[in-house]
Amino acid sequence: MGGIFSKPKVPEKTEAQLKAEKAQETELDRLSAKEQSQKMAMARGRRGRAALISGEETGIKTKLG
Repeated sequence: MGGIFSKPKVPEKTEAQLKAEKAQETELDRLSAKEQSQKMAMARGRRGRAALISGEETGIKTKLG
């Protein structure tokens, strides 16, 4: 009677399925990194020349003294 009420077993994933999932994951990581770099480039474009200057080079002190 235990066999009737047990859950159906999921078949093991094949090597091709695992390889496809890994390829899809790496492609997603690559695309998200590319999108992030494009967003940062757009932000640099909006700020203009000031985006190329770091905090210490601007001459503005954020701390006292």
